[in-house]
Amino acid sequence: MKLVRKRQRKLVRKGPRAAKARPCVEQLETRDLPSIVSILANVAGAPLQSVSLAVSARVSPNDPGFGSQWDLNNTGQSGGTAGADIHATQAWRSTTGSAKTVVAVIDTGVDYNHPDLYQNIWINQAEIPKSRLRNLADVDHDGYISFADLNNPVNQGIGRITDGNHDGRIDAADILAPMVLDSHGNDTGLGGWAHHSTQDGDIAHPDDLIGWNFVTNTNNPFDDNGHGTHVSGTIGAMGNDGVGVTGINWSVSIMALKFLNAGGSGYESNAISALNYSVAHGATISNNSWGGASYDPSMLAAIQNAQAHGDIFVAAAGNNGRNLDTAPSYPASYNLANMVVVAATDRNDRLASFSNYGAGSVSLAAPGVQILSTTPNNTYSWYSGTSMAAPHVTGVLALLESQHPTWSYSQLINRVMSTADPLPGLQAKTKTGGRLDAAAALADSTPPPAPTKPAPAKPAPASPQATFIEHLYEDVLQRTGSASEINGWVAVLNAGVSRARVAQYFWESAVHRFREVDFYFQHYLHRTLNRTEEWGWVQAFLHGASEADVIREMLVSDEYTVFHPTTASFVDGLYRDLLGRAGEPAGLAYWAGILAATGKRSAVVDGFLHSPELAWRTVDADYRRYLHRSGGTGEEQRAVALMTQERLSFETEAIALLASDEYYRRR
Repeated sequence: MKLVRKRQRKLVRKGPRAAKARPCVEQLETRDLPSIVSILANVAGAPLQSVSLAVSARVSPNDPGFGSQWDLNNTGQSGGTAGADIHATQAWRSTTGSAKTVVAVIDTGVDYNHPDLYQNIWINQAEIPKSRLRNLADVDHDGYISFADLNNPVNQGIGRITDGNHDGRIDAADILAPMVLDSHGNDTGLGGWAHHSTQDGDIAHPDDLIGWNFVTNTNNPFDDNGHGTHVSGTIGAMGNDGVGVTGINWSVSIMALKFLNAGGSGYESNAISALNYSVAHGATISNNSWGGASYDPSMLAAIQNAQAHGDIFVAAAGNNGRNLDTAPSYPASYNLANMVVVAATDRNDRLASFSNYGAGSVSLAAPGVQILSTTPNNTYSWYSGTSMAAPHVTGVLALLESQHPTWSYSQLINRVMSTADPLPGLQAKTKTGGRLDAAAALADSTPPPAPTKPAPAKPAPASPQATFIEHLYEDVLQRTGSASEINGWVAVLNAGVSRARVAQYFWESAVHRFREVDFYFQHYLHRTLNRTEEWGWVQAFLHGASEADVIREMLVSDEYTVFHPTTASFVDGLYRDLLGRAGEPAGLAYWAGILAATGKRSAVVDGFLHSPELAWRTVDADYRRYLHRSGGTGEEQRAVALMTQERLSFETEAIALLASDEYYRRR
């Protein structure tokens, strides 16, 4: 895929002069996520043999783009470091959000018809026409009429709402359409809900059903730039719906407030109006991925007003690569208690080169480099910038609020900041010295069990066997083992079964194989797979196929060829997919020559699979993932030698680390 570097300039105007901001936005070409029918054959064989591991419910969503969202679940894809993410999959065990949590996106607007956003757009409850409201049902009984409710057939038809734009769903365009009135000005029950009046007492914003456009002073905040839609997708793209990507909140209400125009510029006075609107209409968190303004007492007063109402103001730190402690930038530098200022990190947990920082002025960091999210007109794009980092924090604050709706803004902020994952590269760069950790913020946030139903006690933390088993559940199956599961495996160890054998059971379990196959399909073929395909590949594993065998079959398949149809693109794809880097000219020419000489793509793939570079990359990733450190040069060299000279398999190397004394002693 061609990489298009597009540096966008956002201008925030205050009066007749424009103050410049420079969000470093790196955008891959906008496209629909591919959905290609698989032509890979199922693997025939004997019935699947079971293993002694319970199959857990999936934590990962089924959205086809999720495998590319390294910011939410970094498995080392595309040259990243496994675990250098916000640990969203663990956080979702606690909550996936609530439509009753209202987040204002103060930006370029939102594509409210996007198939990955339409159900998570805020509806102004006080502005729903009474003639329609009395006919609507709160389907999920949460006390709130949402687009999820409106997409239930019970709420569709005359006197309720209809699919006026004929896109097969009820979205904001349908309710923003004019209401059809009779000759006396009464509602006929046809058309949308807009009727050129106000019901919530806000006469300055009539028919403000989903937010407001402060550029045109109308009730239509549609995004004609793309920035606001991208931000919104990170916060709340609909999750686990089999479409596109997933947001940090699978369910949330996004209030669309547009003050930046199609060119990404706007007046700060309109930003102030948007913030005041969000406070007055019930948003408890606002995302502000904009900057470049100078100090303005009116903006300061607006943020203080938000603080007085218990609202959180999340701001992007900016993209000038400078220290805000000595070179302030606004609004990030107002330094109020209800503000969270966010720097950006990359897929290897490094502070982004463009990101502003400041030990006394920037709160924490979050992923902000090559972030995949929603963009207008049913598309998805990769953007970079602190503009992309801020909505990660906004999203986690919203998750936490949905779990603790009575918490104050200071409690929510303190929880997120106190649980940041400390990183060496962020020390003296932010207040926390850490990167956002959603799992830690949400940990233990569910209500405790009732006294009459105490949770069974887990093995004592001091037990090395119990700790070993807990780590295997977390590292291999990526879930928490129950007390009974942990106790059962401790009994197996105490009966004399070796750690290596137990580690092998976990690694070769159907649960782990399912996860591996899912990852390979998403990483190499850019799609999810159906259950029949899954079982076929898992059977292949259980009948002796290695990871290298499965990877080889995918990379030589006709489906992989769809993405890499030429010799040059095929070789370049192998460099990027297997080695995480672009190929150098000499290497590209060499492997193209091998393909021309043999006519076999498998010969080239095997060369990559058995290369010292891939072995080194695999060993280093496993040391970081399982031992939480880089391997020493000597031990890595020995492992690489075994993998390349004696063809030690990927699985054998990983299991050896899991069975090692160092892993067993890990706390």
